[in-house]
Amino acid sequence: MKRILKRGLSVVLACAMAFTSLVSGISANEVTEVKSDDILEITSDGFPSDIDLINIEELTELAVPEGVKVIEKEAFKGAKKLESVVIADSVEIIEEGAFADCESLKSVVLPQNLAEIAPKTFMNCSSLQEIILPESVKVIGDEAFSYCRTLSEINLENVESIWFSAFEYTALADVNISNTTVEIGEQAFKDCKFLKKIVLPSNLKEIPSMFINGS
Repeated sequence: MKRILKRGLSVVLACAMAFTSLVSGISANEVTEVKSDDILEITSDGFPSDIDLINIEELTELAVPEGVKVIEKEAFKGAKKLESVVIADSVEIIEEGAFADCESLKSVVLPQNLAEIAPKTFMNCSSLQEIILPESVKVIGDEAFSYCRTLSEINLENVESIWFSAFEYTALADVNISNTTVEIGEQAFKDCKFLKKIVLPSNLKEIPSMFINGS
């Protein structure tokens, strides 16, 4: 299975088994560079086309091509200059915190087969203003978008579960949760200071404590 991996402070782009020999030669907090202008891309066979190294904090654009299945936990966490991410439809799993603390991230294209926004995936991506969820997304994990302070638009039409603090401290103003949603966790919309309207589904099992503003 092709994956984007993180090993300690090093980010390695490779086939999970075949890239072992190269991992030991990559220094902390560095990633493989495929092309110039701080654009990181994986070739279709899962291997970088160049083994030069750049600091992950200088990464500005990321393209994940067809063939990759998994982006592992915290793979691009803290890429402070990362602004644009395009993820191919072959990706089925994006693990916890994969893009957390990417404070310059503005544009994300998610894969069409993604079932879950894992916990803390986009936590503290403070420049992210809008994101379109594929129809396949059914679960939004704990703190998935928490502290995305400028996030003002998101579609929740097909989501079934929204978990703890998923949208805490965002800029959402008008939230329409469809009848597909049956579970909402505590503090899901806590401290959304611009929230003026929220429509809840008729089949919601319960309204959790501290749902909006800790009251």
